[in-house]
Amino acid sequence: MVENLSCKKLQAIPLLAKGTNGKKVAEIIDVSAQTISEWKNDPVFEAALNSTKWEILKSAVDKLRAGAALAAEELTNIIQHAESDETRRKACLDVLNLVGISDPQQGALGLFIGSTDPLDIKTLKSDVPLSAGQLAAIMEKLELETKDLVSE
Repeated sequence: MVENLSCKKLQAIPLLAKGTNGKKVAEIIDVSAQTISEWKNDPVFEAALNSTKWEILKSAVDKLRAGAALAAEELTNIIQHAESDETRRKACLDVLNLVGISDPQQGALGLFIGSTDPLDIKTLKSDVPLSAGQLAAIMEKLELETKDLVSE
């Protein structure tokens, strides 16, 4: 897909994906703003741009996940060592909210655990697109498993 894009389009994609406006991108890569607008309507360009946006989003999520352990440790530290009862109380509530214990309907204690059905797992990991019915059936099973866990 990327091999079908010109050098200028390849220069524009990361700039647009990071939120630079079309006019500024046009100035940077020395094309008209109209050209950028036309590129955005090209399905191949749009797909490459979307792919880059997804990669940026995945990278950001990975960074946040890496920081989650530090945040949890800091909240635990506050709970154990804060001088103020109110600060400790708020930290406790934050932890309970984050893991879903304060509202079990939000999830199985705040955790998403995948299907326990090997066929569902295989289906979800396959490259074959799922029908809406297949996906709904899998999601329904997961919802029932979550409800069973919360009600135990």
